[in-house]
Amino acid sequence: MLRNWLGVLIFLVSIGVSNVAAQGSAVVTDGKFTNIYVFPNPSSETWEQHMARLRPTDAAQFSRAAIDRFTEELMAPVWPSYFDPLFQYSGIRPPRFFGSAVASQACVDAAMRDLHNGVMQWDTIRSLSNCHIDGHDPSPQVILIFSPDIKIGKIVPFGTSGDMCTTSTTRGWHAWGLNTPNFIAIPTNAACTPTFTDITKIISHEVAETISDPGGFGFGNLGKDEVADKCEGSPDGPTFWRGFTVERYWSNFDNNCQPRLEPSVGAVAETWLLGQGSPLQRFTGDVHTLTLPVPPRRTTSNARLTQVLLVTQTGGDDLRGGSNDNADVTLNFVGGSQLTTNINAGRQWNNGQTHAVRLRLPINPLRVSDLTGITITTRFRGGFDGDNWNLDKAALIVSFPAGSTTSSTTPPVVHNWLDASGAPLVRFTGDIHDRVLAVPRIDPGRQVLELNLIISTGNDDLRGGGNSGDNCDITILLTGNRRIVLNNVNQGRTLGNWSEHIVKIPLPSGGIRGGDVTGVQLHTGFGGGLGETIGTCSVFNLKPLSDNRLPQIDAHLYKRRQHRTSVQP
Repeated sequence: MLRNWLGVLIFLVSIGVSNVAAQGSAVVTDGKFTNIYVFPNPSSETWEQHMARLRPTDAAQFSRAAIDRFTEELMAPVWPSYFDPLFQYSGIRPPRFFGSAVASQACVDAAMRDLHNGVMQWDTIRSLSNCHIDGHDPSPQVILIFSPDIKIGKIVPFGTSGDMCTTSTTRGWHAWGLNTPNFIAIPTNAACTPTFTDITKIISHEVAETISDPGGFGFGNLGKDEVADKCEGSPDGPTFWRGFTVERYWSNFDNNCQPRLEPSVGAVAETWLLGQGSPLQRFTGDVHTLTLPVPPRRTTSNARLTQVLLVTQTGGDDLRGGSNDNADVTLNFVGGSQLTTNINAGRQWNNGQTHAVRLRLPINPLRVSDLTGITITTRFRGGFDGDNWNLDKAALIVSFPAGSTTSSTTPPVVHNWLDASGAPLVRFTGDIHDRVLAVPRIDPGRQVLELNLIISTGNDDLRGGGNSGDNCDITILLTGNRRIVLNNVNQGRTLGNWSEHIVKIPLPSGGIRGGDVTGVQLHTGFGGGLGETIGTCSVFNLKPLSDNRLPQIDAHLYKRRQHRTSVQP
């Protein structure tokens, strides 16, 4: 079924500090993260109740839901991604967020007993990151988020330190240890994080460094000059990602701080995916041209374009660069075109890399609605020494003034319907077979166009196979005692540890509308004993996507943190 999700999630935000005590993996190519909330009395109150007393004026901004939402958006499975430029460092791929949990009372009590002059030291936090009293191992990377009344020391090898929020400029850190997850420590004390923007900057900083230098032997100098440290105080400053302020990090390839996908000043940006494939096109000595139209569902506006970025992802064959093997791009629009030559600037674009290039705009301003597409052109010679280039993905990031009116082709936006996660959310055993999650009434009356289920597993997989009891059944509960039943959603396959799987939900005759879904039931039939399969569900989330026009919903029911519903009023 769904395997153990998370024992304890601990994310330690490190600003320029890494654990230098041990030799960890150089980089984390496929990071999997969870948030663990640490506060003194989890058995008697919630994180939100505790924060309401300590940060009464902005407790809602520092709620578990708000911090989780940022972490999810930071690691959202979208392309282009905030993390794409890190691929140059030994193939680091964007990490994934697997939800959150609250540290157990026993784990917190043990850590609090180990304070030094009232301050929790890094080695205690290291132990806390791996605390799994009930046998539920934590995720491979954890973000520990500490309540304001828990003082955190900075990392001092072979010693102890005072409260980092009052005795140093460090505002968070990350570390590594033997037989522990990579961990990040994030404070919510106002001296370290006076605003929510401060915590989003620290988390993004530390996550980038955790995956590129988890143990001080990756990209940095024994914990110094790590990728995010090199951009601290940069004239570029932080940037914006999916509505949040985040820190940039260093790119050796670009010789600057990345990512650089933000809109032009005073504008908003929209990403238009033009195409993707494996490859989308292979350019050779005989194939030189690819024309891609703009997508049908996009913002069409009379607003003037202020910036157009082309983002590409190279597949399994690089673009060589040099004097001959380069690519040009023509921006096509109503009444003409504009050429941008040598978009790779003569440089090699390696396999798997994503690159963003600002395209030239004509002197006479264009409207957003004028864009019709792009044409990518190469001039490879062919033959024995000629180049080939696999292009897997292409997108435009189009900027235009905020507040512009748009047409009926406005793309969907995302709303949250349900967000539930735990450590684990549920552990299915020979005695525990069912879990029901209630879905609140949101977007009432809007037609559902599509419904998907996302299943996330934790550290104990779903075995699957020919025995029906070793598989997972899903029931979507609807109003009027209706239901949609899906047996064996894993189709007999094993759902591995720390993995996500999407299941399409068939809609009943006559369809369903927002408010019709009242709950989701997960069922397993493990028999128990020596042959039992034990699994855990890590996260579950419902999110509606809305394009703010037609009364329709493209609903994606996620059993990971996301249940997406694409809504059109």
